Amino acid sequence: MDDLSEKLAQLNAQDLKKITRRLEGGNEFSESSEIIPSHLNKYPLSFPQERMWFLKEFAPEDYSSNTVRSFSIKGKLDLSLFEKSFNNVIARHDILRSVFEKDRSELVQVVKPHNEIKIPFLNLIELDPVSKENKIREVIHELEKAPFNFKEFPLFRTILIQGEEDSYVFVLVIHHIIFDGWSVGVFVNDLIMFYEKILKGRIKELPKLKIQYGDFALWQKNRFENGELKEYLDYWQKKITSPPPAVSITSDYEVSSTKNTKGKEYNFTFTKELQEKLLNRTCELNVTPYMFLTAVINTLLLKYTNQTDIIIGSPIANRDISEVLDLVGLFINTLPIRTDLSGDPVFTELLKRVKSTTLEAYQYQDLSFEKIVKLTNTK
Repeated sequence: MDDLSEKLAQLNAQDLKKITRRLEGGNEFSESSEIIPSHLNKYPLSFPQERMWFLKEFAPEDYSSNTVRSFSIKGKLDLSLFEKSFNNVIARHDILRSVFEKDRSELVQVVKPHNEIKIPFLNLIELDPVSKENKIREVIHELEKAPFNFKEFPLFRTILIQGEEDSYVFVLVIHHIIFDGWSVGVFVNDLIMFYEKILKGRIKELPKLKIQYGDFALWQKNRFENGELKEYLDYWQKKITSPPPAVSITSDYEVSSTKNTKGKEYNFTFTKELQEKLLNRTCELNVTPYMFLTAVINTLLLKYTNQTDIIIGSPIANRDISEVLDLVGLFINTLPIRTDLSGDPVFTELLKRVKSTTLEAYQYQDLSFEKIVKLTNTK
């Protein structure tokens, strides 16, 4: 381990980034791509955006795709500068000023000119702690449950809530069609950078974005129509031909015949000791923690279902091109990770199978889950 530590210490940041990408099964970031900035104000929808559109058409009042993010801010805050910084972020990313409509028979996203957005402000300093917390929850729920109209700007809502003299909560409710999990970090980083720049009078500008989200959507569509993704389609057709039946797990309660999007989640935290054991074990077995835990989940599903052919839908950031790393937008993809558990394999053998199929899937991640399902007639 000492030799390994010495070698790692000698690597530069770019080398470490490449190694990390390889360990996670992805390709190295492309230093450049064939995505060309077009400077248009109208673009086709990306594949995941098309899915969001049709879900909206199917259930226009559903708000399950409204993404809620709340950010705690401690310390002195200049409200005017904060609002100005927020508007700079909106101006920087075309996707945050986009609306969606039909142009004849084609779905398009239209970039609107930037107009100043006012951030509503709510002062709760006078409320007691319990009332304050209840009010914040009420406000967030009200913002979340109202559906968005894709044809109307903006596709987000905000409010800045002051709870104490130097304590605030900034709430952002934004539709998933223009925002994914990775976008949170991009949004926060840009907001902080603009705020500090204005506050401290910094001359240095943020690095200019090489492309906008619409350029990515156009590039993605052209690749598909030009047949550049045929190899990807061929792979997935072979991989999920004759898919297994849906995993059937006996439930504690009767499942309602009426479908809805309501659900719950169970959060838990690994102890530091368990995390260290996991990382050490994955290093010994030459797999990533993701691969290890995927094998664990497959083992659990095997125990409760006796099914030896299981497909797990696994989200992936889908940002393996350097130009899109600093963009806000919906890039996330879902990969169907199919694992063969036949033959009663020992856990180390199962890990090898999971690693193999995962690395393969990463190589063909550019074809969206929506296209995989549609083009392979998978239900």
